[in-house]
Amino acid sequence: VERVIPKGCFEPDTATSLGYLSVSVVGTALCTAFGANALSVLDPANILTLPFWTAYSIVTGTVAMGLWVLAHECGHGAFSKDKKLQDTVGYIIHSIMLVPYYSWQRSHAVHHRYTNHMELGETHVPENMEMSADEKLYESVELRKSIMDQFGQEQGIKVWGGLQAFLHLIIGWPAYLLIGATGGPDRGMTNHYMPDPLTDPKQPKKELFPGRWKEKVLQSDIGIGIVAASAIVWAICDGPAEMMALY
Repeated sequence: VERVIPKGCFEPDTATSLGYLSVSVVGTALCTAFGANALSVLDPANILTLPFWTAYSIVTGTVAMGLWVLAHECGHGAFSKDKKLQDTVGYIIHSIMLVPYYSWQRSHAVHHRYTNHMELGETHVPENMEMSADEKLYESVELRKSIMDQFGQEQGIKVWGGLQAFLHLIIGWPAYLLIGATGGPDRGMTNHYMPDPLTDPKQPKKELFPGRWKEKVLQSDIGIGIVAASAIVWAICDGPAEMMALY
């Protein structure tokens, strides 16, 4: 597969990357400006405006996804050959989205290196049927069986699919950042905002943030702290409804 891909696709192009960044920044800024102007007409504190702000968040979030994709490429080293520029762009966008840049850069690289590894895989590791109940977040196989028994095969599979969609799309991302959910067991329980594992890893030499990465985790926390504090001040000054609606 790699041989048929044009060689230029493997070379970071700063100008092209900045062009894509500009498109995403402008698109996101226009959506945000529209939302800010709508505040005077549609108060987000009024429950009747919820359908509008829900639609707004879907549209703006979809447009802003372009920023996340570019930040993702910064973590992969594919944005630019200029490492300082690349890390600056990646750090700012990740911090705005409350994702610690260097922590995620490291864990995502580990994820790709150990894909499908049952002990050291970083995300989406299949449930090991030989693990004890204490080692699992929940008994997914037993839960699926109980849902099928209760709702029947046809409706049960829909209920199970809806539950999995909720767990993966709503709960999964913060759970991964906070406790390393769906990661392999041998690294211990991890937290992307803390340099040391929350529990003792079975393989200490394979901990998620070794050596210099511990300092980088703390560097990432500075950006997260600034953005989180700004969001709290915003909520205090203009109300949590406005902050949640626009941010």
